[in-house]
Amino acid sequence: MNEAVKFSGRMLSYSTLTVTSSEVSQIRLALDERQRVAAINMPVVLDATLKLHLGKLLAIVRDVGLNPIGVHEGHLAEQAPQYKLAVLSKSSSISSSIKAQPSASTETIARAIEKTAEPTTETQAPRGVVVHSGVMRSGQSVTNPDGDLVILNDINAGSEAIAGASLHVYGRGLGRLIAGIDGNQDASIYCMHLDPALVSIAGVFCLPEDIPADVLKQPARIHLEKDGALVFTQIHTGLQLKVNQ
Repeated sequence: MNEAVKFSGRMLSYSTLTVTSSEVSQIRLALDERQRVAAINMPVVLDATLKLHLGKLLAIVRDVGLNPIGVHEGHLAEQAPQYKLAVLSKSSSISSSIKAQPSASTETIARAIEKTAEPTTETQAPRGVVVHSGVMRSGQSVTNPDGDLVILNDINAGSEAIAGASLHVYGRGLGRLIAGIDGNQDASIYCMHLDPALVSIAGVFCLPEDIPADVLKQPARIHLEKDGALVFTQIHTGLQLKVNQ
């Protein structure tokens, strides 16, 4: 068998970019403002609430550093073949058919942290869990696609922590906090001081302006409900606040 190429079974995690204006200048301005919280070359699927010229939209989106991989059914679908883009159903934004392996328990993670007497910048302990002990600087990215990621220090603005399962932040979470990158809807984000540029679970994301004020700069847990809503919980009080996407 010719093995010049190989297909993998891992699901692609992406975000949907919905355009609600036909004014090129307004679209560009909005993207410039939002791109500060998005990862460079982040895969996006385009959607629109009105008729648009797909070629012009693609030029703007790519120019700000995003990577359009397809369009949703609707106003842009008819033009997609011309630009060699896939047409996806809107129900495919979150998939439960492929999930990461179950994450380790909280007790297991706590034991792993306690055993890290002389922590290195990044350690493997126990199986499926990556522990990172250093302060994360702007431009830095730490990823564990196969399980939980534990950050023992601050995640500064301009950096990102990415986990295949749950993300645990024992310092300040100021950068991009991303969990469940393979579509794992059971993933959670735990943060001792929540003030991020972006949070995302299984491709469902929330920007700073949409995060409930009652959980900002507080110890919090974030999880995803089956209806696609992100739920922010104050750890100390148990107060739950839902953000519908």
